[in-house]
Amino acid sequence: MSEMIYFSICRYVPSVLRGEKVNIGFAYHIPSLNKIGFKRTKNIKRIKSFDDELEMDMIHAIFESLDYDFGEGSLIDYEEFENINLSDENLLNDRIKSYVNQIQFSQVKVFSAEAGIEQSLKDIADLFLYYDKKKNERINQDKVRALATKMVNNSMYKNSITKFNKRNDFYEVPYDFSFNINGQEKFVKAFSFDYTQVNRFYKEIKAYLYDLDHAVKNNDINLNSIQIVINDTNLEKDFEKTISKELPEEIDMKTLDEFSSILNAYNDELILQ
Repeated sequence: MSEMIYFSICRYVPSVLRGEKVNIGFAYHIPSLNKIGFKRTKNIKRIKSFDDELEMDMIHAIFESLDYDFGEGSLIDYEEFENINLSDENLLNDRIKSYVNQIQFSQVKVFSAEAGIEQSLKDIADLFLYYDKKKNERINQDKVRALATKMVNNSMYKNSITKFNKRNDFYEVPYDFSFNINGQEKFVKAFSFDYTQVNRFYKEIKAYLYDLDHAVKNNDINLNSIQIVINDTNLEKDFEKTISKELPEEIDMKTLDEFSSILNAYNDELILQ
């Protein structure tokens, strides 16, 4: 049986009132190995661009504090932590609950480390510290599809998932897989908005919309049941905004992070393999 990694995304919030936030790392806990730690973002420039009033000394102080708070030394070096059990599955929940102001943590999720601890931590970083990677190394469409499938495949909806490879000589099925959530079947299509050649992306979207229109006209699918899942992006680029406007308004589009949150809202422990 693979190890289970409990993790929580750490976010910097310049103003609690405005509600703006940026992912700066994640805390993790592996109860079976009595291990706890913190992975920080490598993209300091993004934090600075997010809040240009934040000084570098403060950024370093924040990370030093997080490294310490989620390091094993903070749990075993001091008498006040003598009764802490590193194998307790609720340990991470207990550690993050005091962070409520400029540093906040997401709800704890669970990741099944079948690929090994280091690779699994890297997969979590790829998903939630998306901008740490160079553009040509970021998540492509296949990776988005694989991650979205994993999210569902080991959630409470895993028994309802259906994968599709059906196609004919001209049209393709406009979704990758479906699953049933609260009595409604959702048809999921994965995309990545990370394209250096924008024209190529436009062509792929046009082809998708053509296939989708064909499926709707044949009564194969309802637009309200389509769930598009994309890489984590703020949709700030012109071509991203254009694509968002071209999609039928009935279609729901979520980033991987948002898709994870939807599943997690109905499933207290979302397990990713």
